[in-house]
Amino acid sequence: MVKTSKNYFTNVNTVHWKKWLRMKSDSLPVVTFFFLSRKNATSARYLPLLDQMGKVRIVLFNGSRFGKFDYFQIKAVRTFIKLTNRKQKNYKWIFVTDTKLASSSVNEILNIDDPLYNQEELKQLFIWENKLKNNFRDGVIVVTNETTKRYFLEHDIESKIVIIEQGHSSNKNASNDKFKKFTFVYSSPYIDIDGDKHGNHPTWGVNLFIKEIIPKLIENDPQISIHLIGNVGNNAYKYLSKLDQVTMHGYKTIEENYNLLTKCNVALYPRTIDNNRRVLKIYEYIGANLPIISFNLEDTKPVSEFNVGISVDTVDDFIAAVLQIKENKDLYSFFLENLKSIQNKYSWSVLAKKFDDFIIENFKLDN
Repeated sequence: MVKTSKNYFTNVNTVHWKKWLRMKSDSLPVVTFFFLSRKNATSARYLPLLDQMGKVRIVLFNGSRFGKFDYFQIKAVRTFIKLTNRKQKNYKWIFVTDTKLASSSVNEILNIDDPLYNQEELKQLFIWENKLKNNFRDGVIVVTNETTKRYFLEHDIESKIVIIEQGHSSNKNASNDKFKKFTFVYSSPYIDIDGDKHGNHPTWGVNLFIKEIIPKLIENDPQISIHLIGNVGNNAYKYLSKLDQVTMHGYKTIEENYNLLTKCNVALYPRTIDNNRRVLKIYEYIGANLPIISFNLEDTKPVSEFNVGISVDTVDDFIAAVLQIKENKDLYSFFLENLKSIQNKYSWSVLAKKFDDFIIENFKLDN
């Protein structure tokens, strides 16, 4: 379902892009969401980032890879505007349904996306850059990691590339109390297997976890406690409902999810499909102060880079790592100390300051 009517956004502080082009805005930077990738992976992550920023004056959402917002994207953006409109008086909002604005009289464009592009998508980026050059503009691409930056440079992207990492939120009202048993947790919007709606999804489908890893964990440690946060598919539920060691919490709000995470001891990331990007889930676990057991992927590099958990290559190694961290209290404490040392660096407020500083420097704004 697609809605692109310019009148869709009502009772919010918006400026239609055609009207904005007639306005004098020489000092106003533009942030462009340019989702060419089929994975469309980073759209949601910039909402909490921008919510913390103070130097963005115009935010330009450039739609999805189809050139248009889908219904849920519009709902998310509209909610975000309502939440931040009072907080950030200097925001002006521009909405377009295609990429043609890139060749207009905007002063600068920050091109934000993250997943690795295929050749056709790279071609679209070259077109984007050429449009800017023809109008004597420069492009800036913001990514979340060095791998994506290196990938763009190796494929002859000429725009300046800046890294603004993934981040995490926190809930100051969250309790420090843990569940009585040493608890492992997996959190995802959907927890599905074959036959469920998202069973084949690269991040929401968890056949391996439910059908192989959990049974093996229970076999090796019948007293293990595993908590699942998220909508559990019908087929997945049939497997899990028979297991006393598994607690299913269902869907939770962001705040409820965070509160449950902080009650657990160790986070699990049992996904084996690599999206070649930094996934928000890993940073969400970091924000909740949870050591992480994961497979060794580009997606999970922070686990080994920050030394906040164990990354493995096989299912047997995954099982062994879970059992090891449960029994080895010194190792568990070591990971907790490492988590504390990096948590603040990747909070949304710190990353927003980093983005603000970049905008001040590159757009010559006053502090």
